[in-house]
Amino acid sequence: MMGILRVITRIFAVVGKETLVVVRRPSALATLVLGPVVILAVFGLSFTGQPPIRAVLVIPQGSDLPSDPSAYHLDTAGTLKIVGTTQNLEAARQQLQDGSADILVAAPADARKQLQAGTQIVLRIEYDTVNPYQNAVISRLSAPLAASVNEQIIKQAVAAGEQQSGSTASMPPPEVIAAPTRAETVDLAPTEPRLIAFYGIAVLALILQHLALTLGALSMTTDRREGMTQVLRVAPVRAAELVIGKYVAFIVLVGLVGVALVGLMHWLFNVPILAPPGPVLGLYLLLIIASIGLGMTIALLTTSESQVIQLALLVLLASVFFGGLAIDLTQFARPLQVGAEFLPVTQATQLGQELFLRGGYGTAWRFAALGGMVLALTASAWLLLRRDLMLRR
Repeated sequence: MMGILRVITRIFAVVGKETLVVVRRPSALATLVLGPVVILAVFGLSFTGQPPIRAVLVIPQGSDLPSDPSAYHLDTAGTLKIVGTTQNLEAARQQLQDGSADILVAAPADARKQLQAGTQIVLRIEYDTVNPYQNAVISRLSAPLAASVNEQIIKQAVAAGEQQSGSTASMPPPEVIAAPTRAETVDLAPTEPRLIAFYGIAVLALILQHLALTLGALSMTTDRREGMTQVLRVAPVRAAELVIGKYVAFIVLVGLVGVALVGLMHWLFNVPILAPPGPVLGLYLLLIIASIGLGMTIALLTTSESQVIQLALLVLLASVFFGGLAIDLTQFARPLQVGAEFLPVTQATQLGQELFLRGGYGTAWRFAALGGMVLALTASAWLLLRRDLMLRR
């Protein structure tokens, strides 16, 4: 009996000791508990859902179809929104390219003649996306779009039949009268939307960011734990030289991992790489450098290895939620979309998808954004390390 009491006493002694350690370090407790709660709260409060697909209608002159968007009853709250009509197909395609519309719906100029000739009219629906989720949403909208235009064409056919009653004008076959149009969807993107390709590029950016960040952070905490900072006080090594040395080592290590992963994606999973090697290498070089700087900055702002690990995991959690991997950023409120742009993985994901799947980059400013992160985080790591070494002198 006494032996059991001693065991219980020792166990509760350990429980008390660990509880006091946590309570005496409120910053660690806040990081451990409040960090994930804040991220989940921001996620829940900022999530707005899939924005409506923005459509522009192409109504050619002489088609006898109404040019007023309200005549088609297409506006559906949260699903589809008509942003305008035009008579020019190229003008509508330009709206797709500049991002002011998601799809265009084009009716043929000779719709009535085709119907009178007994031919089913092809309603052309064009879009430009490499996102498989958006591709699926647009595909589901094709049927209601065709049905709405069907209604207008049937009205035109009935009106024409009433005007020509008693004449020799022939009526279209019953199956054409029942469904005068069929939707033909065309994706203008140079590659087919595929889940592995689209999200694989996001996973690659996330892996490289987390690996580089972790190496940079743990390197600084290891130096502290093993007393290397004491050696550096008297060593003829400047803070800038130490930062550059760490950067070069980690760039090589993470870069080799990145090359292996890109090769695996391309050769094993058939992910296309349409861009030349230069921009792709530049993108991931900037991502790695920015992530190393972020990791070193985190380590130099904290006082323990456990805090570094916790903050690194919080950055990983935020990157998964708000970096474009789990959910597209367009489904969040605008303030969070702006805030997410300050994550290196967000820029790398967007640029990577454009370079790999389109062969270019329509948002060149993202390179400048990543470059700005590199400069800011590198300067931050250097200044904090310089301060740390000077304080220890």
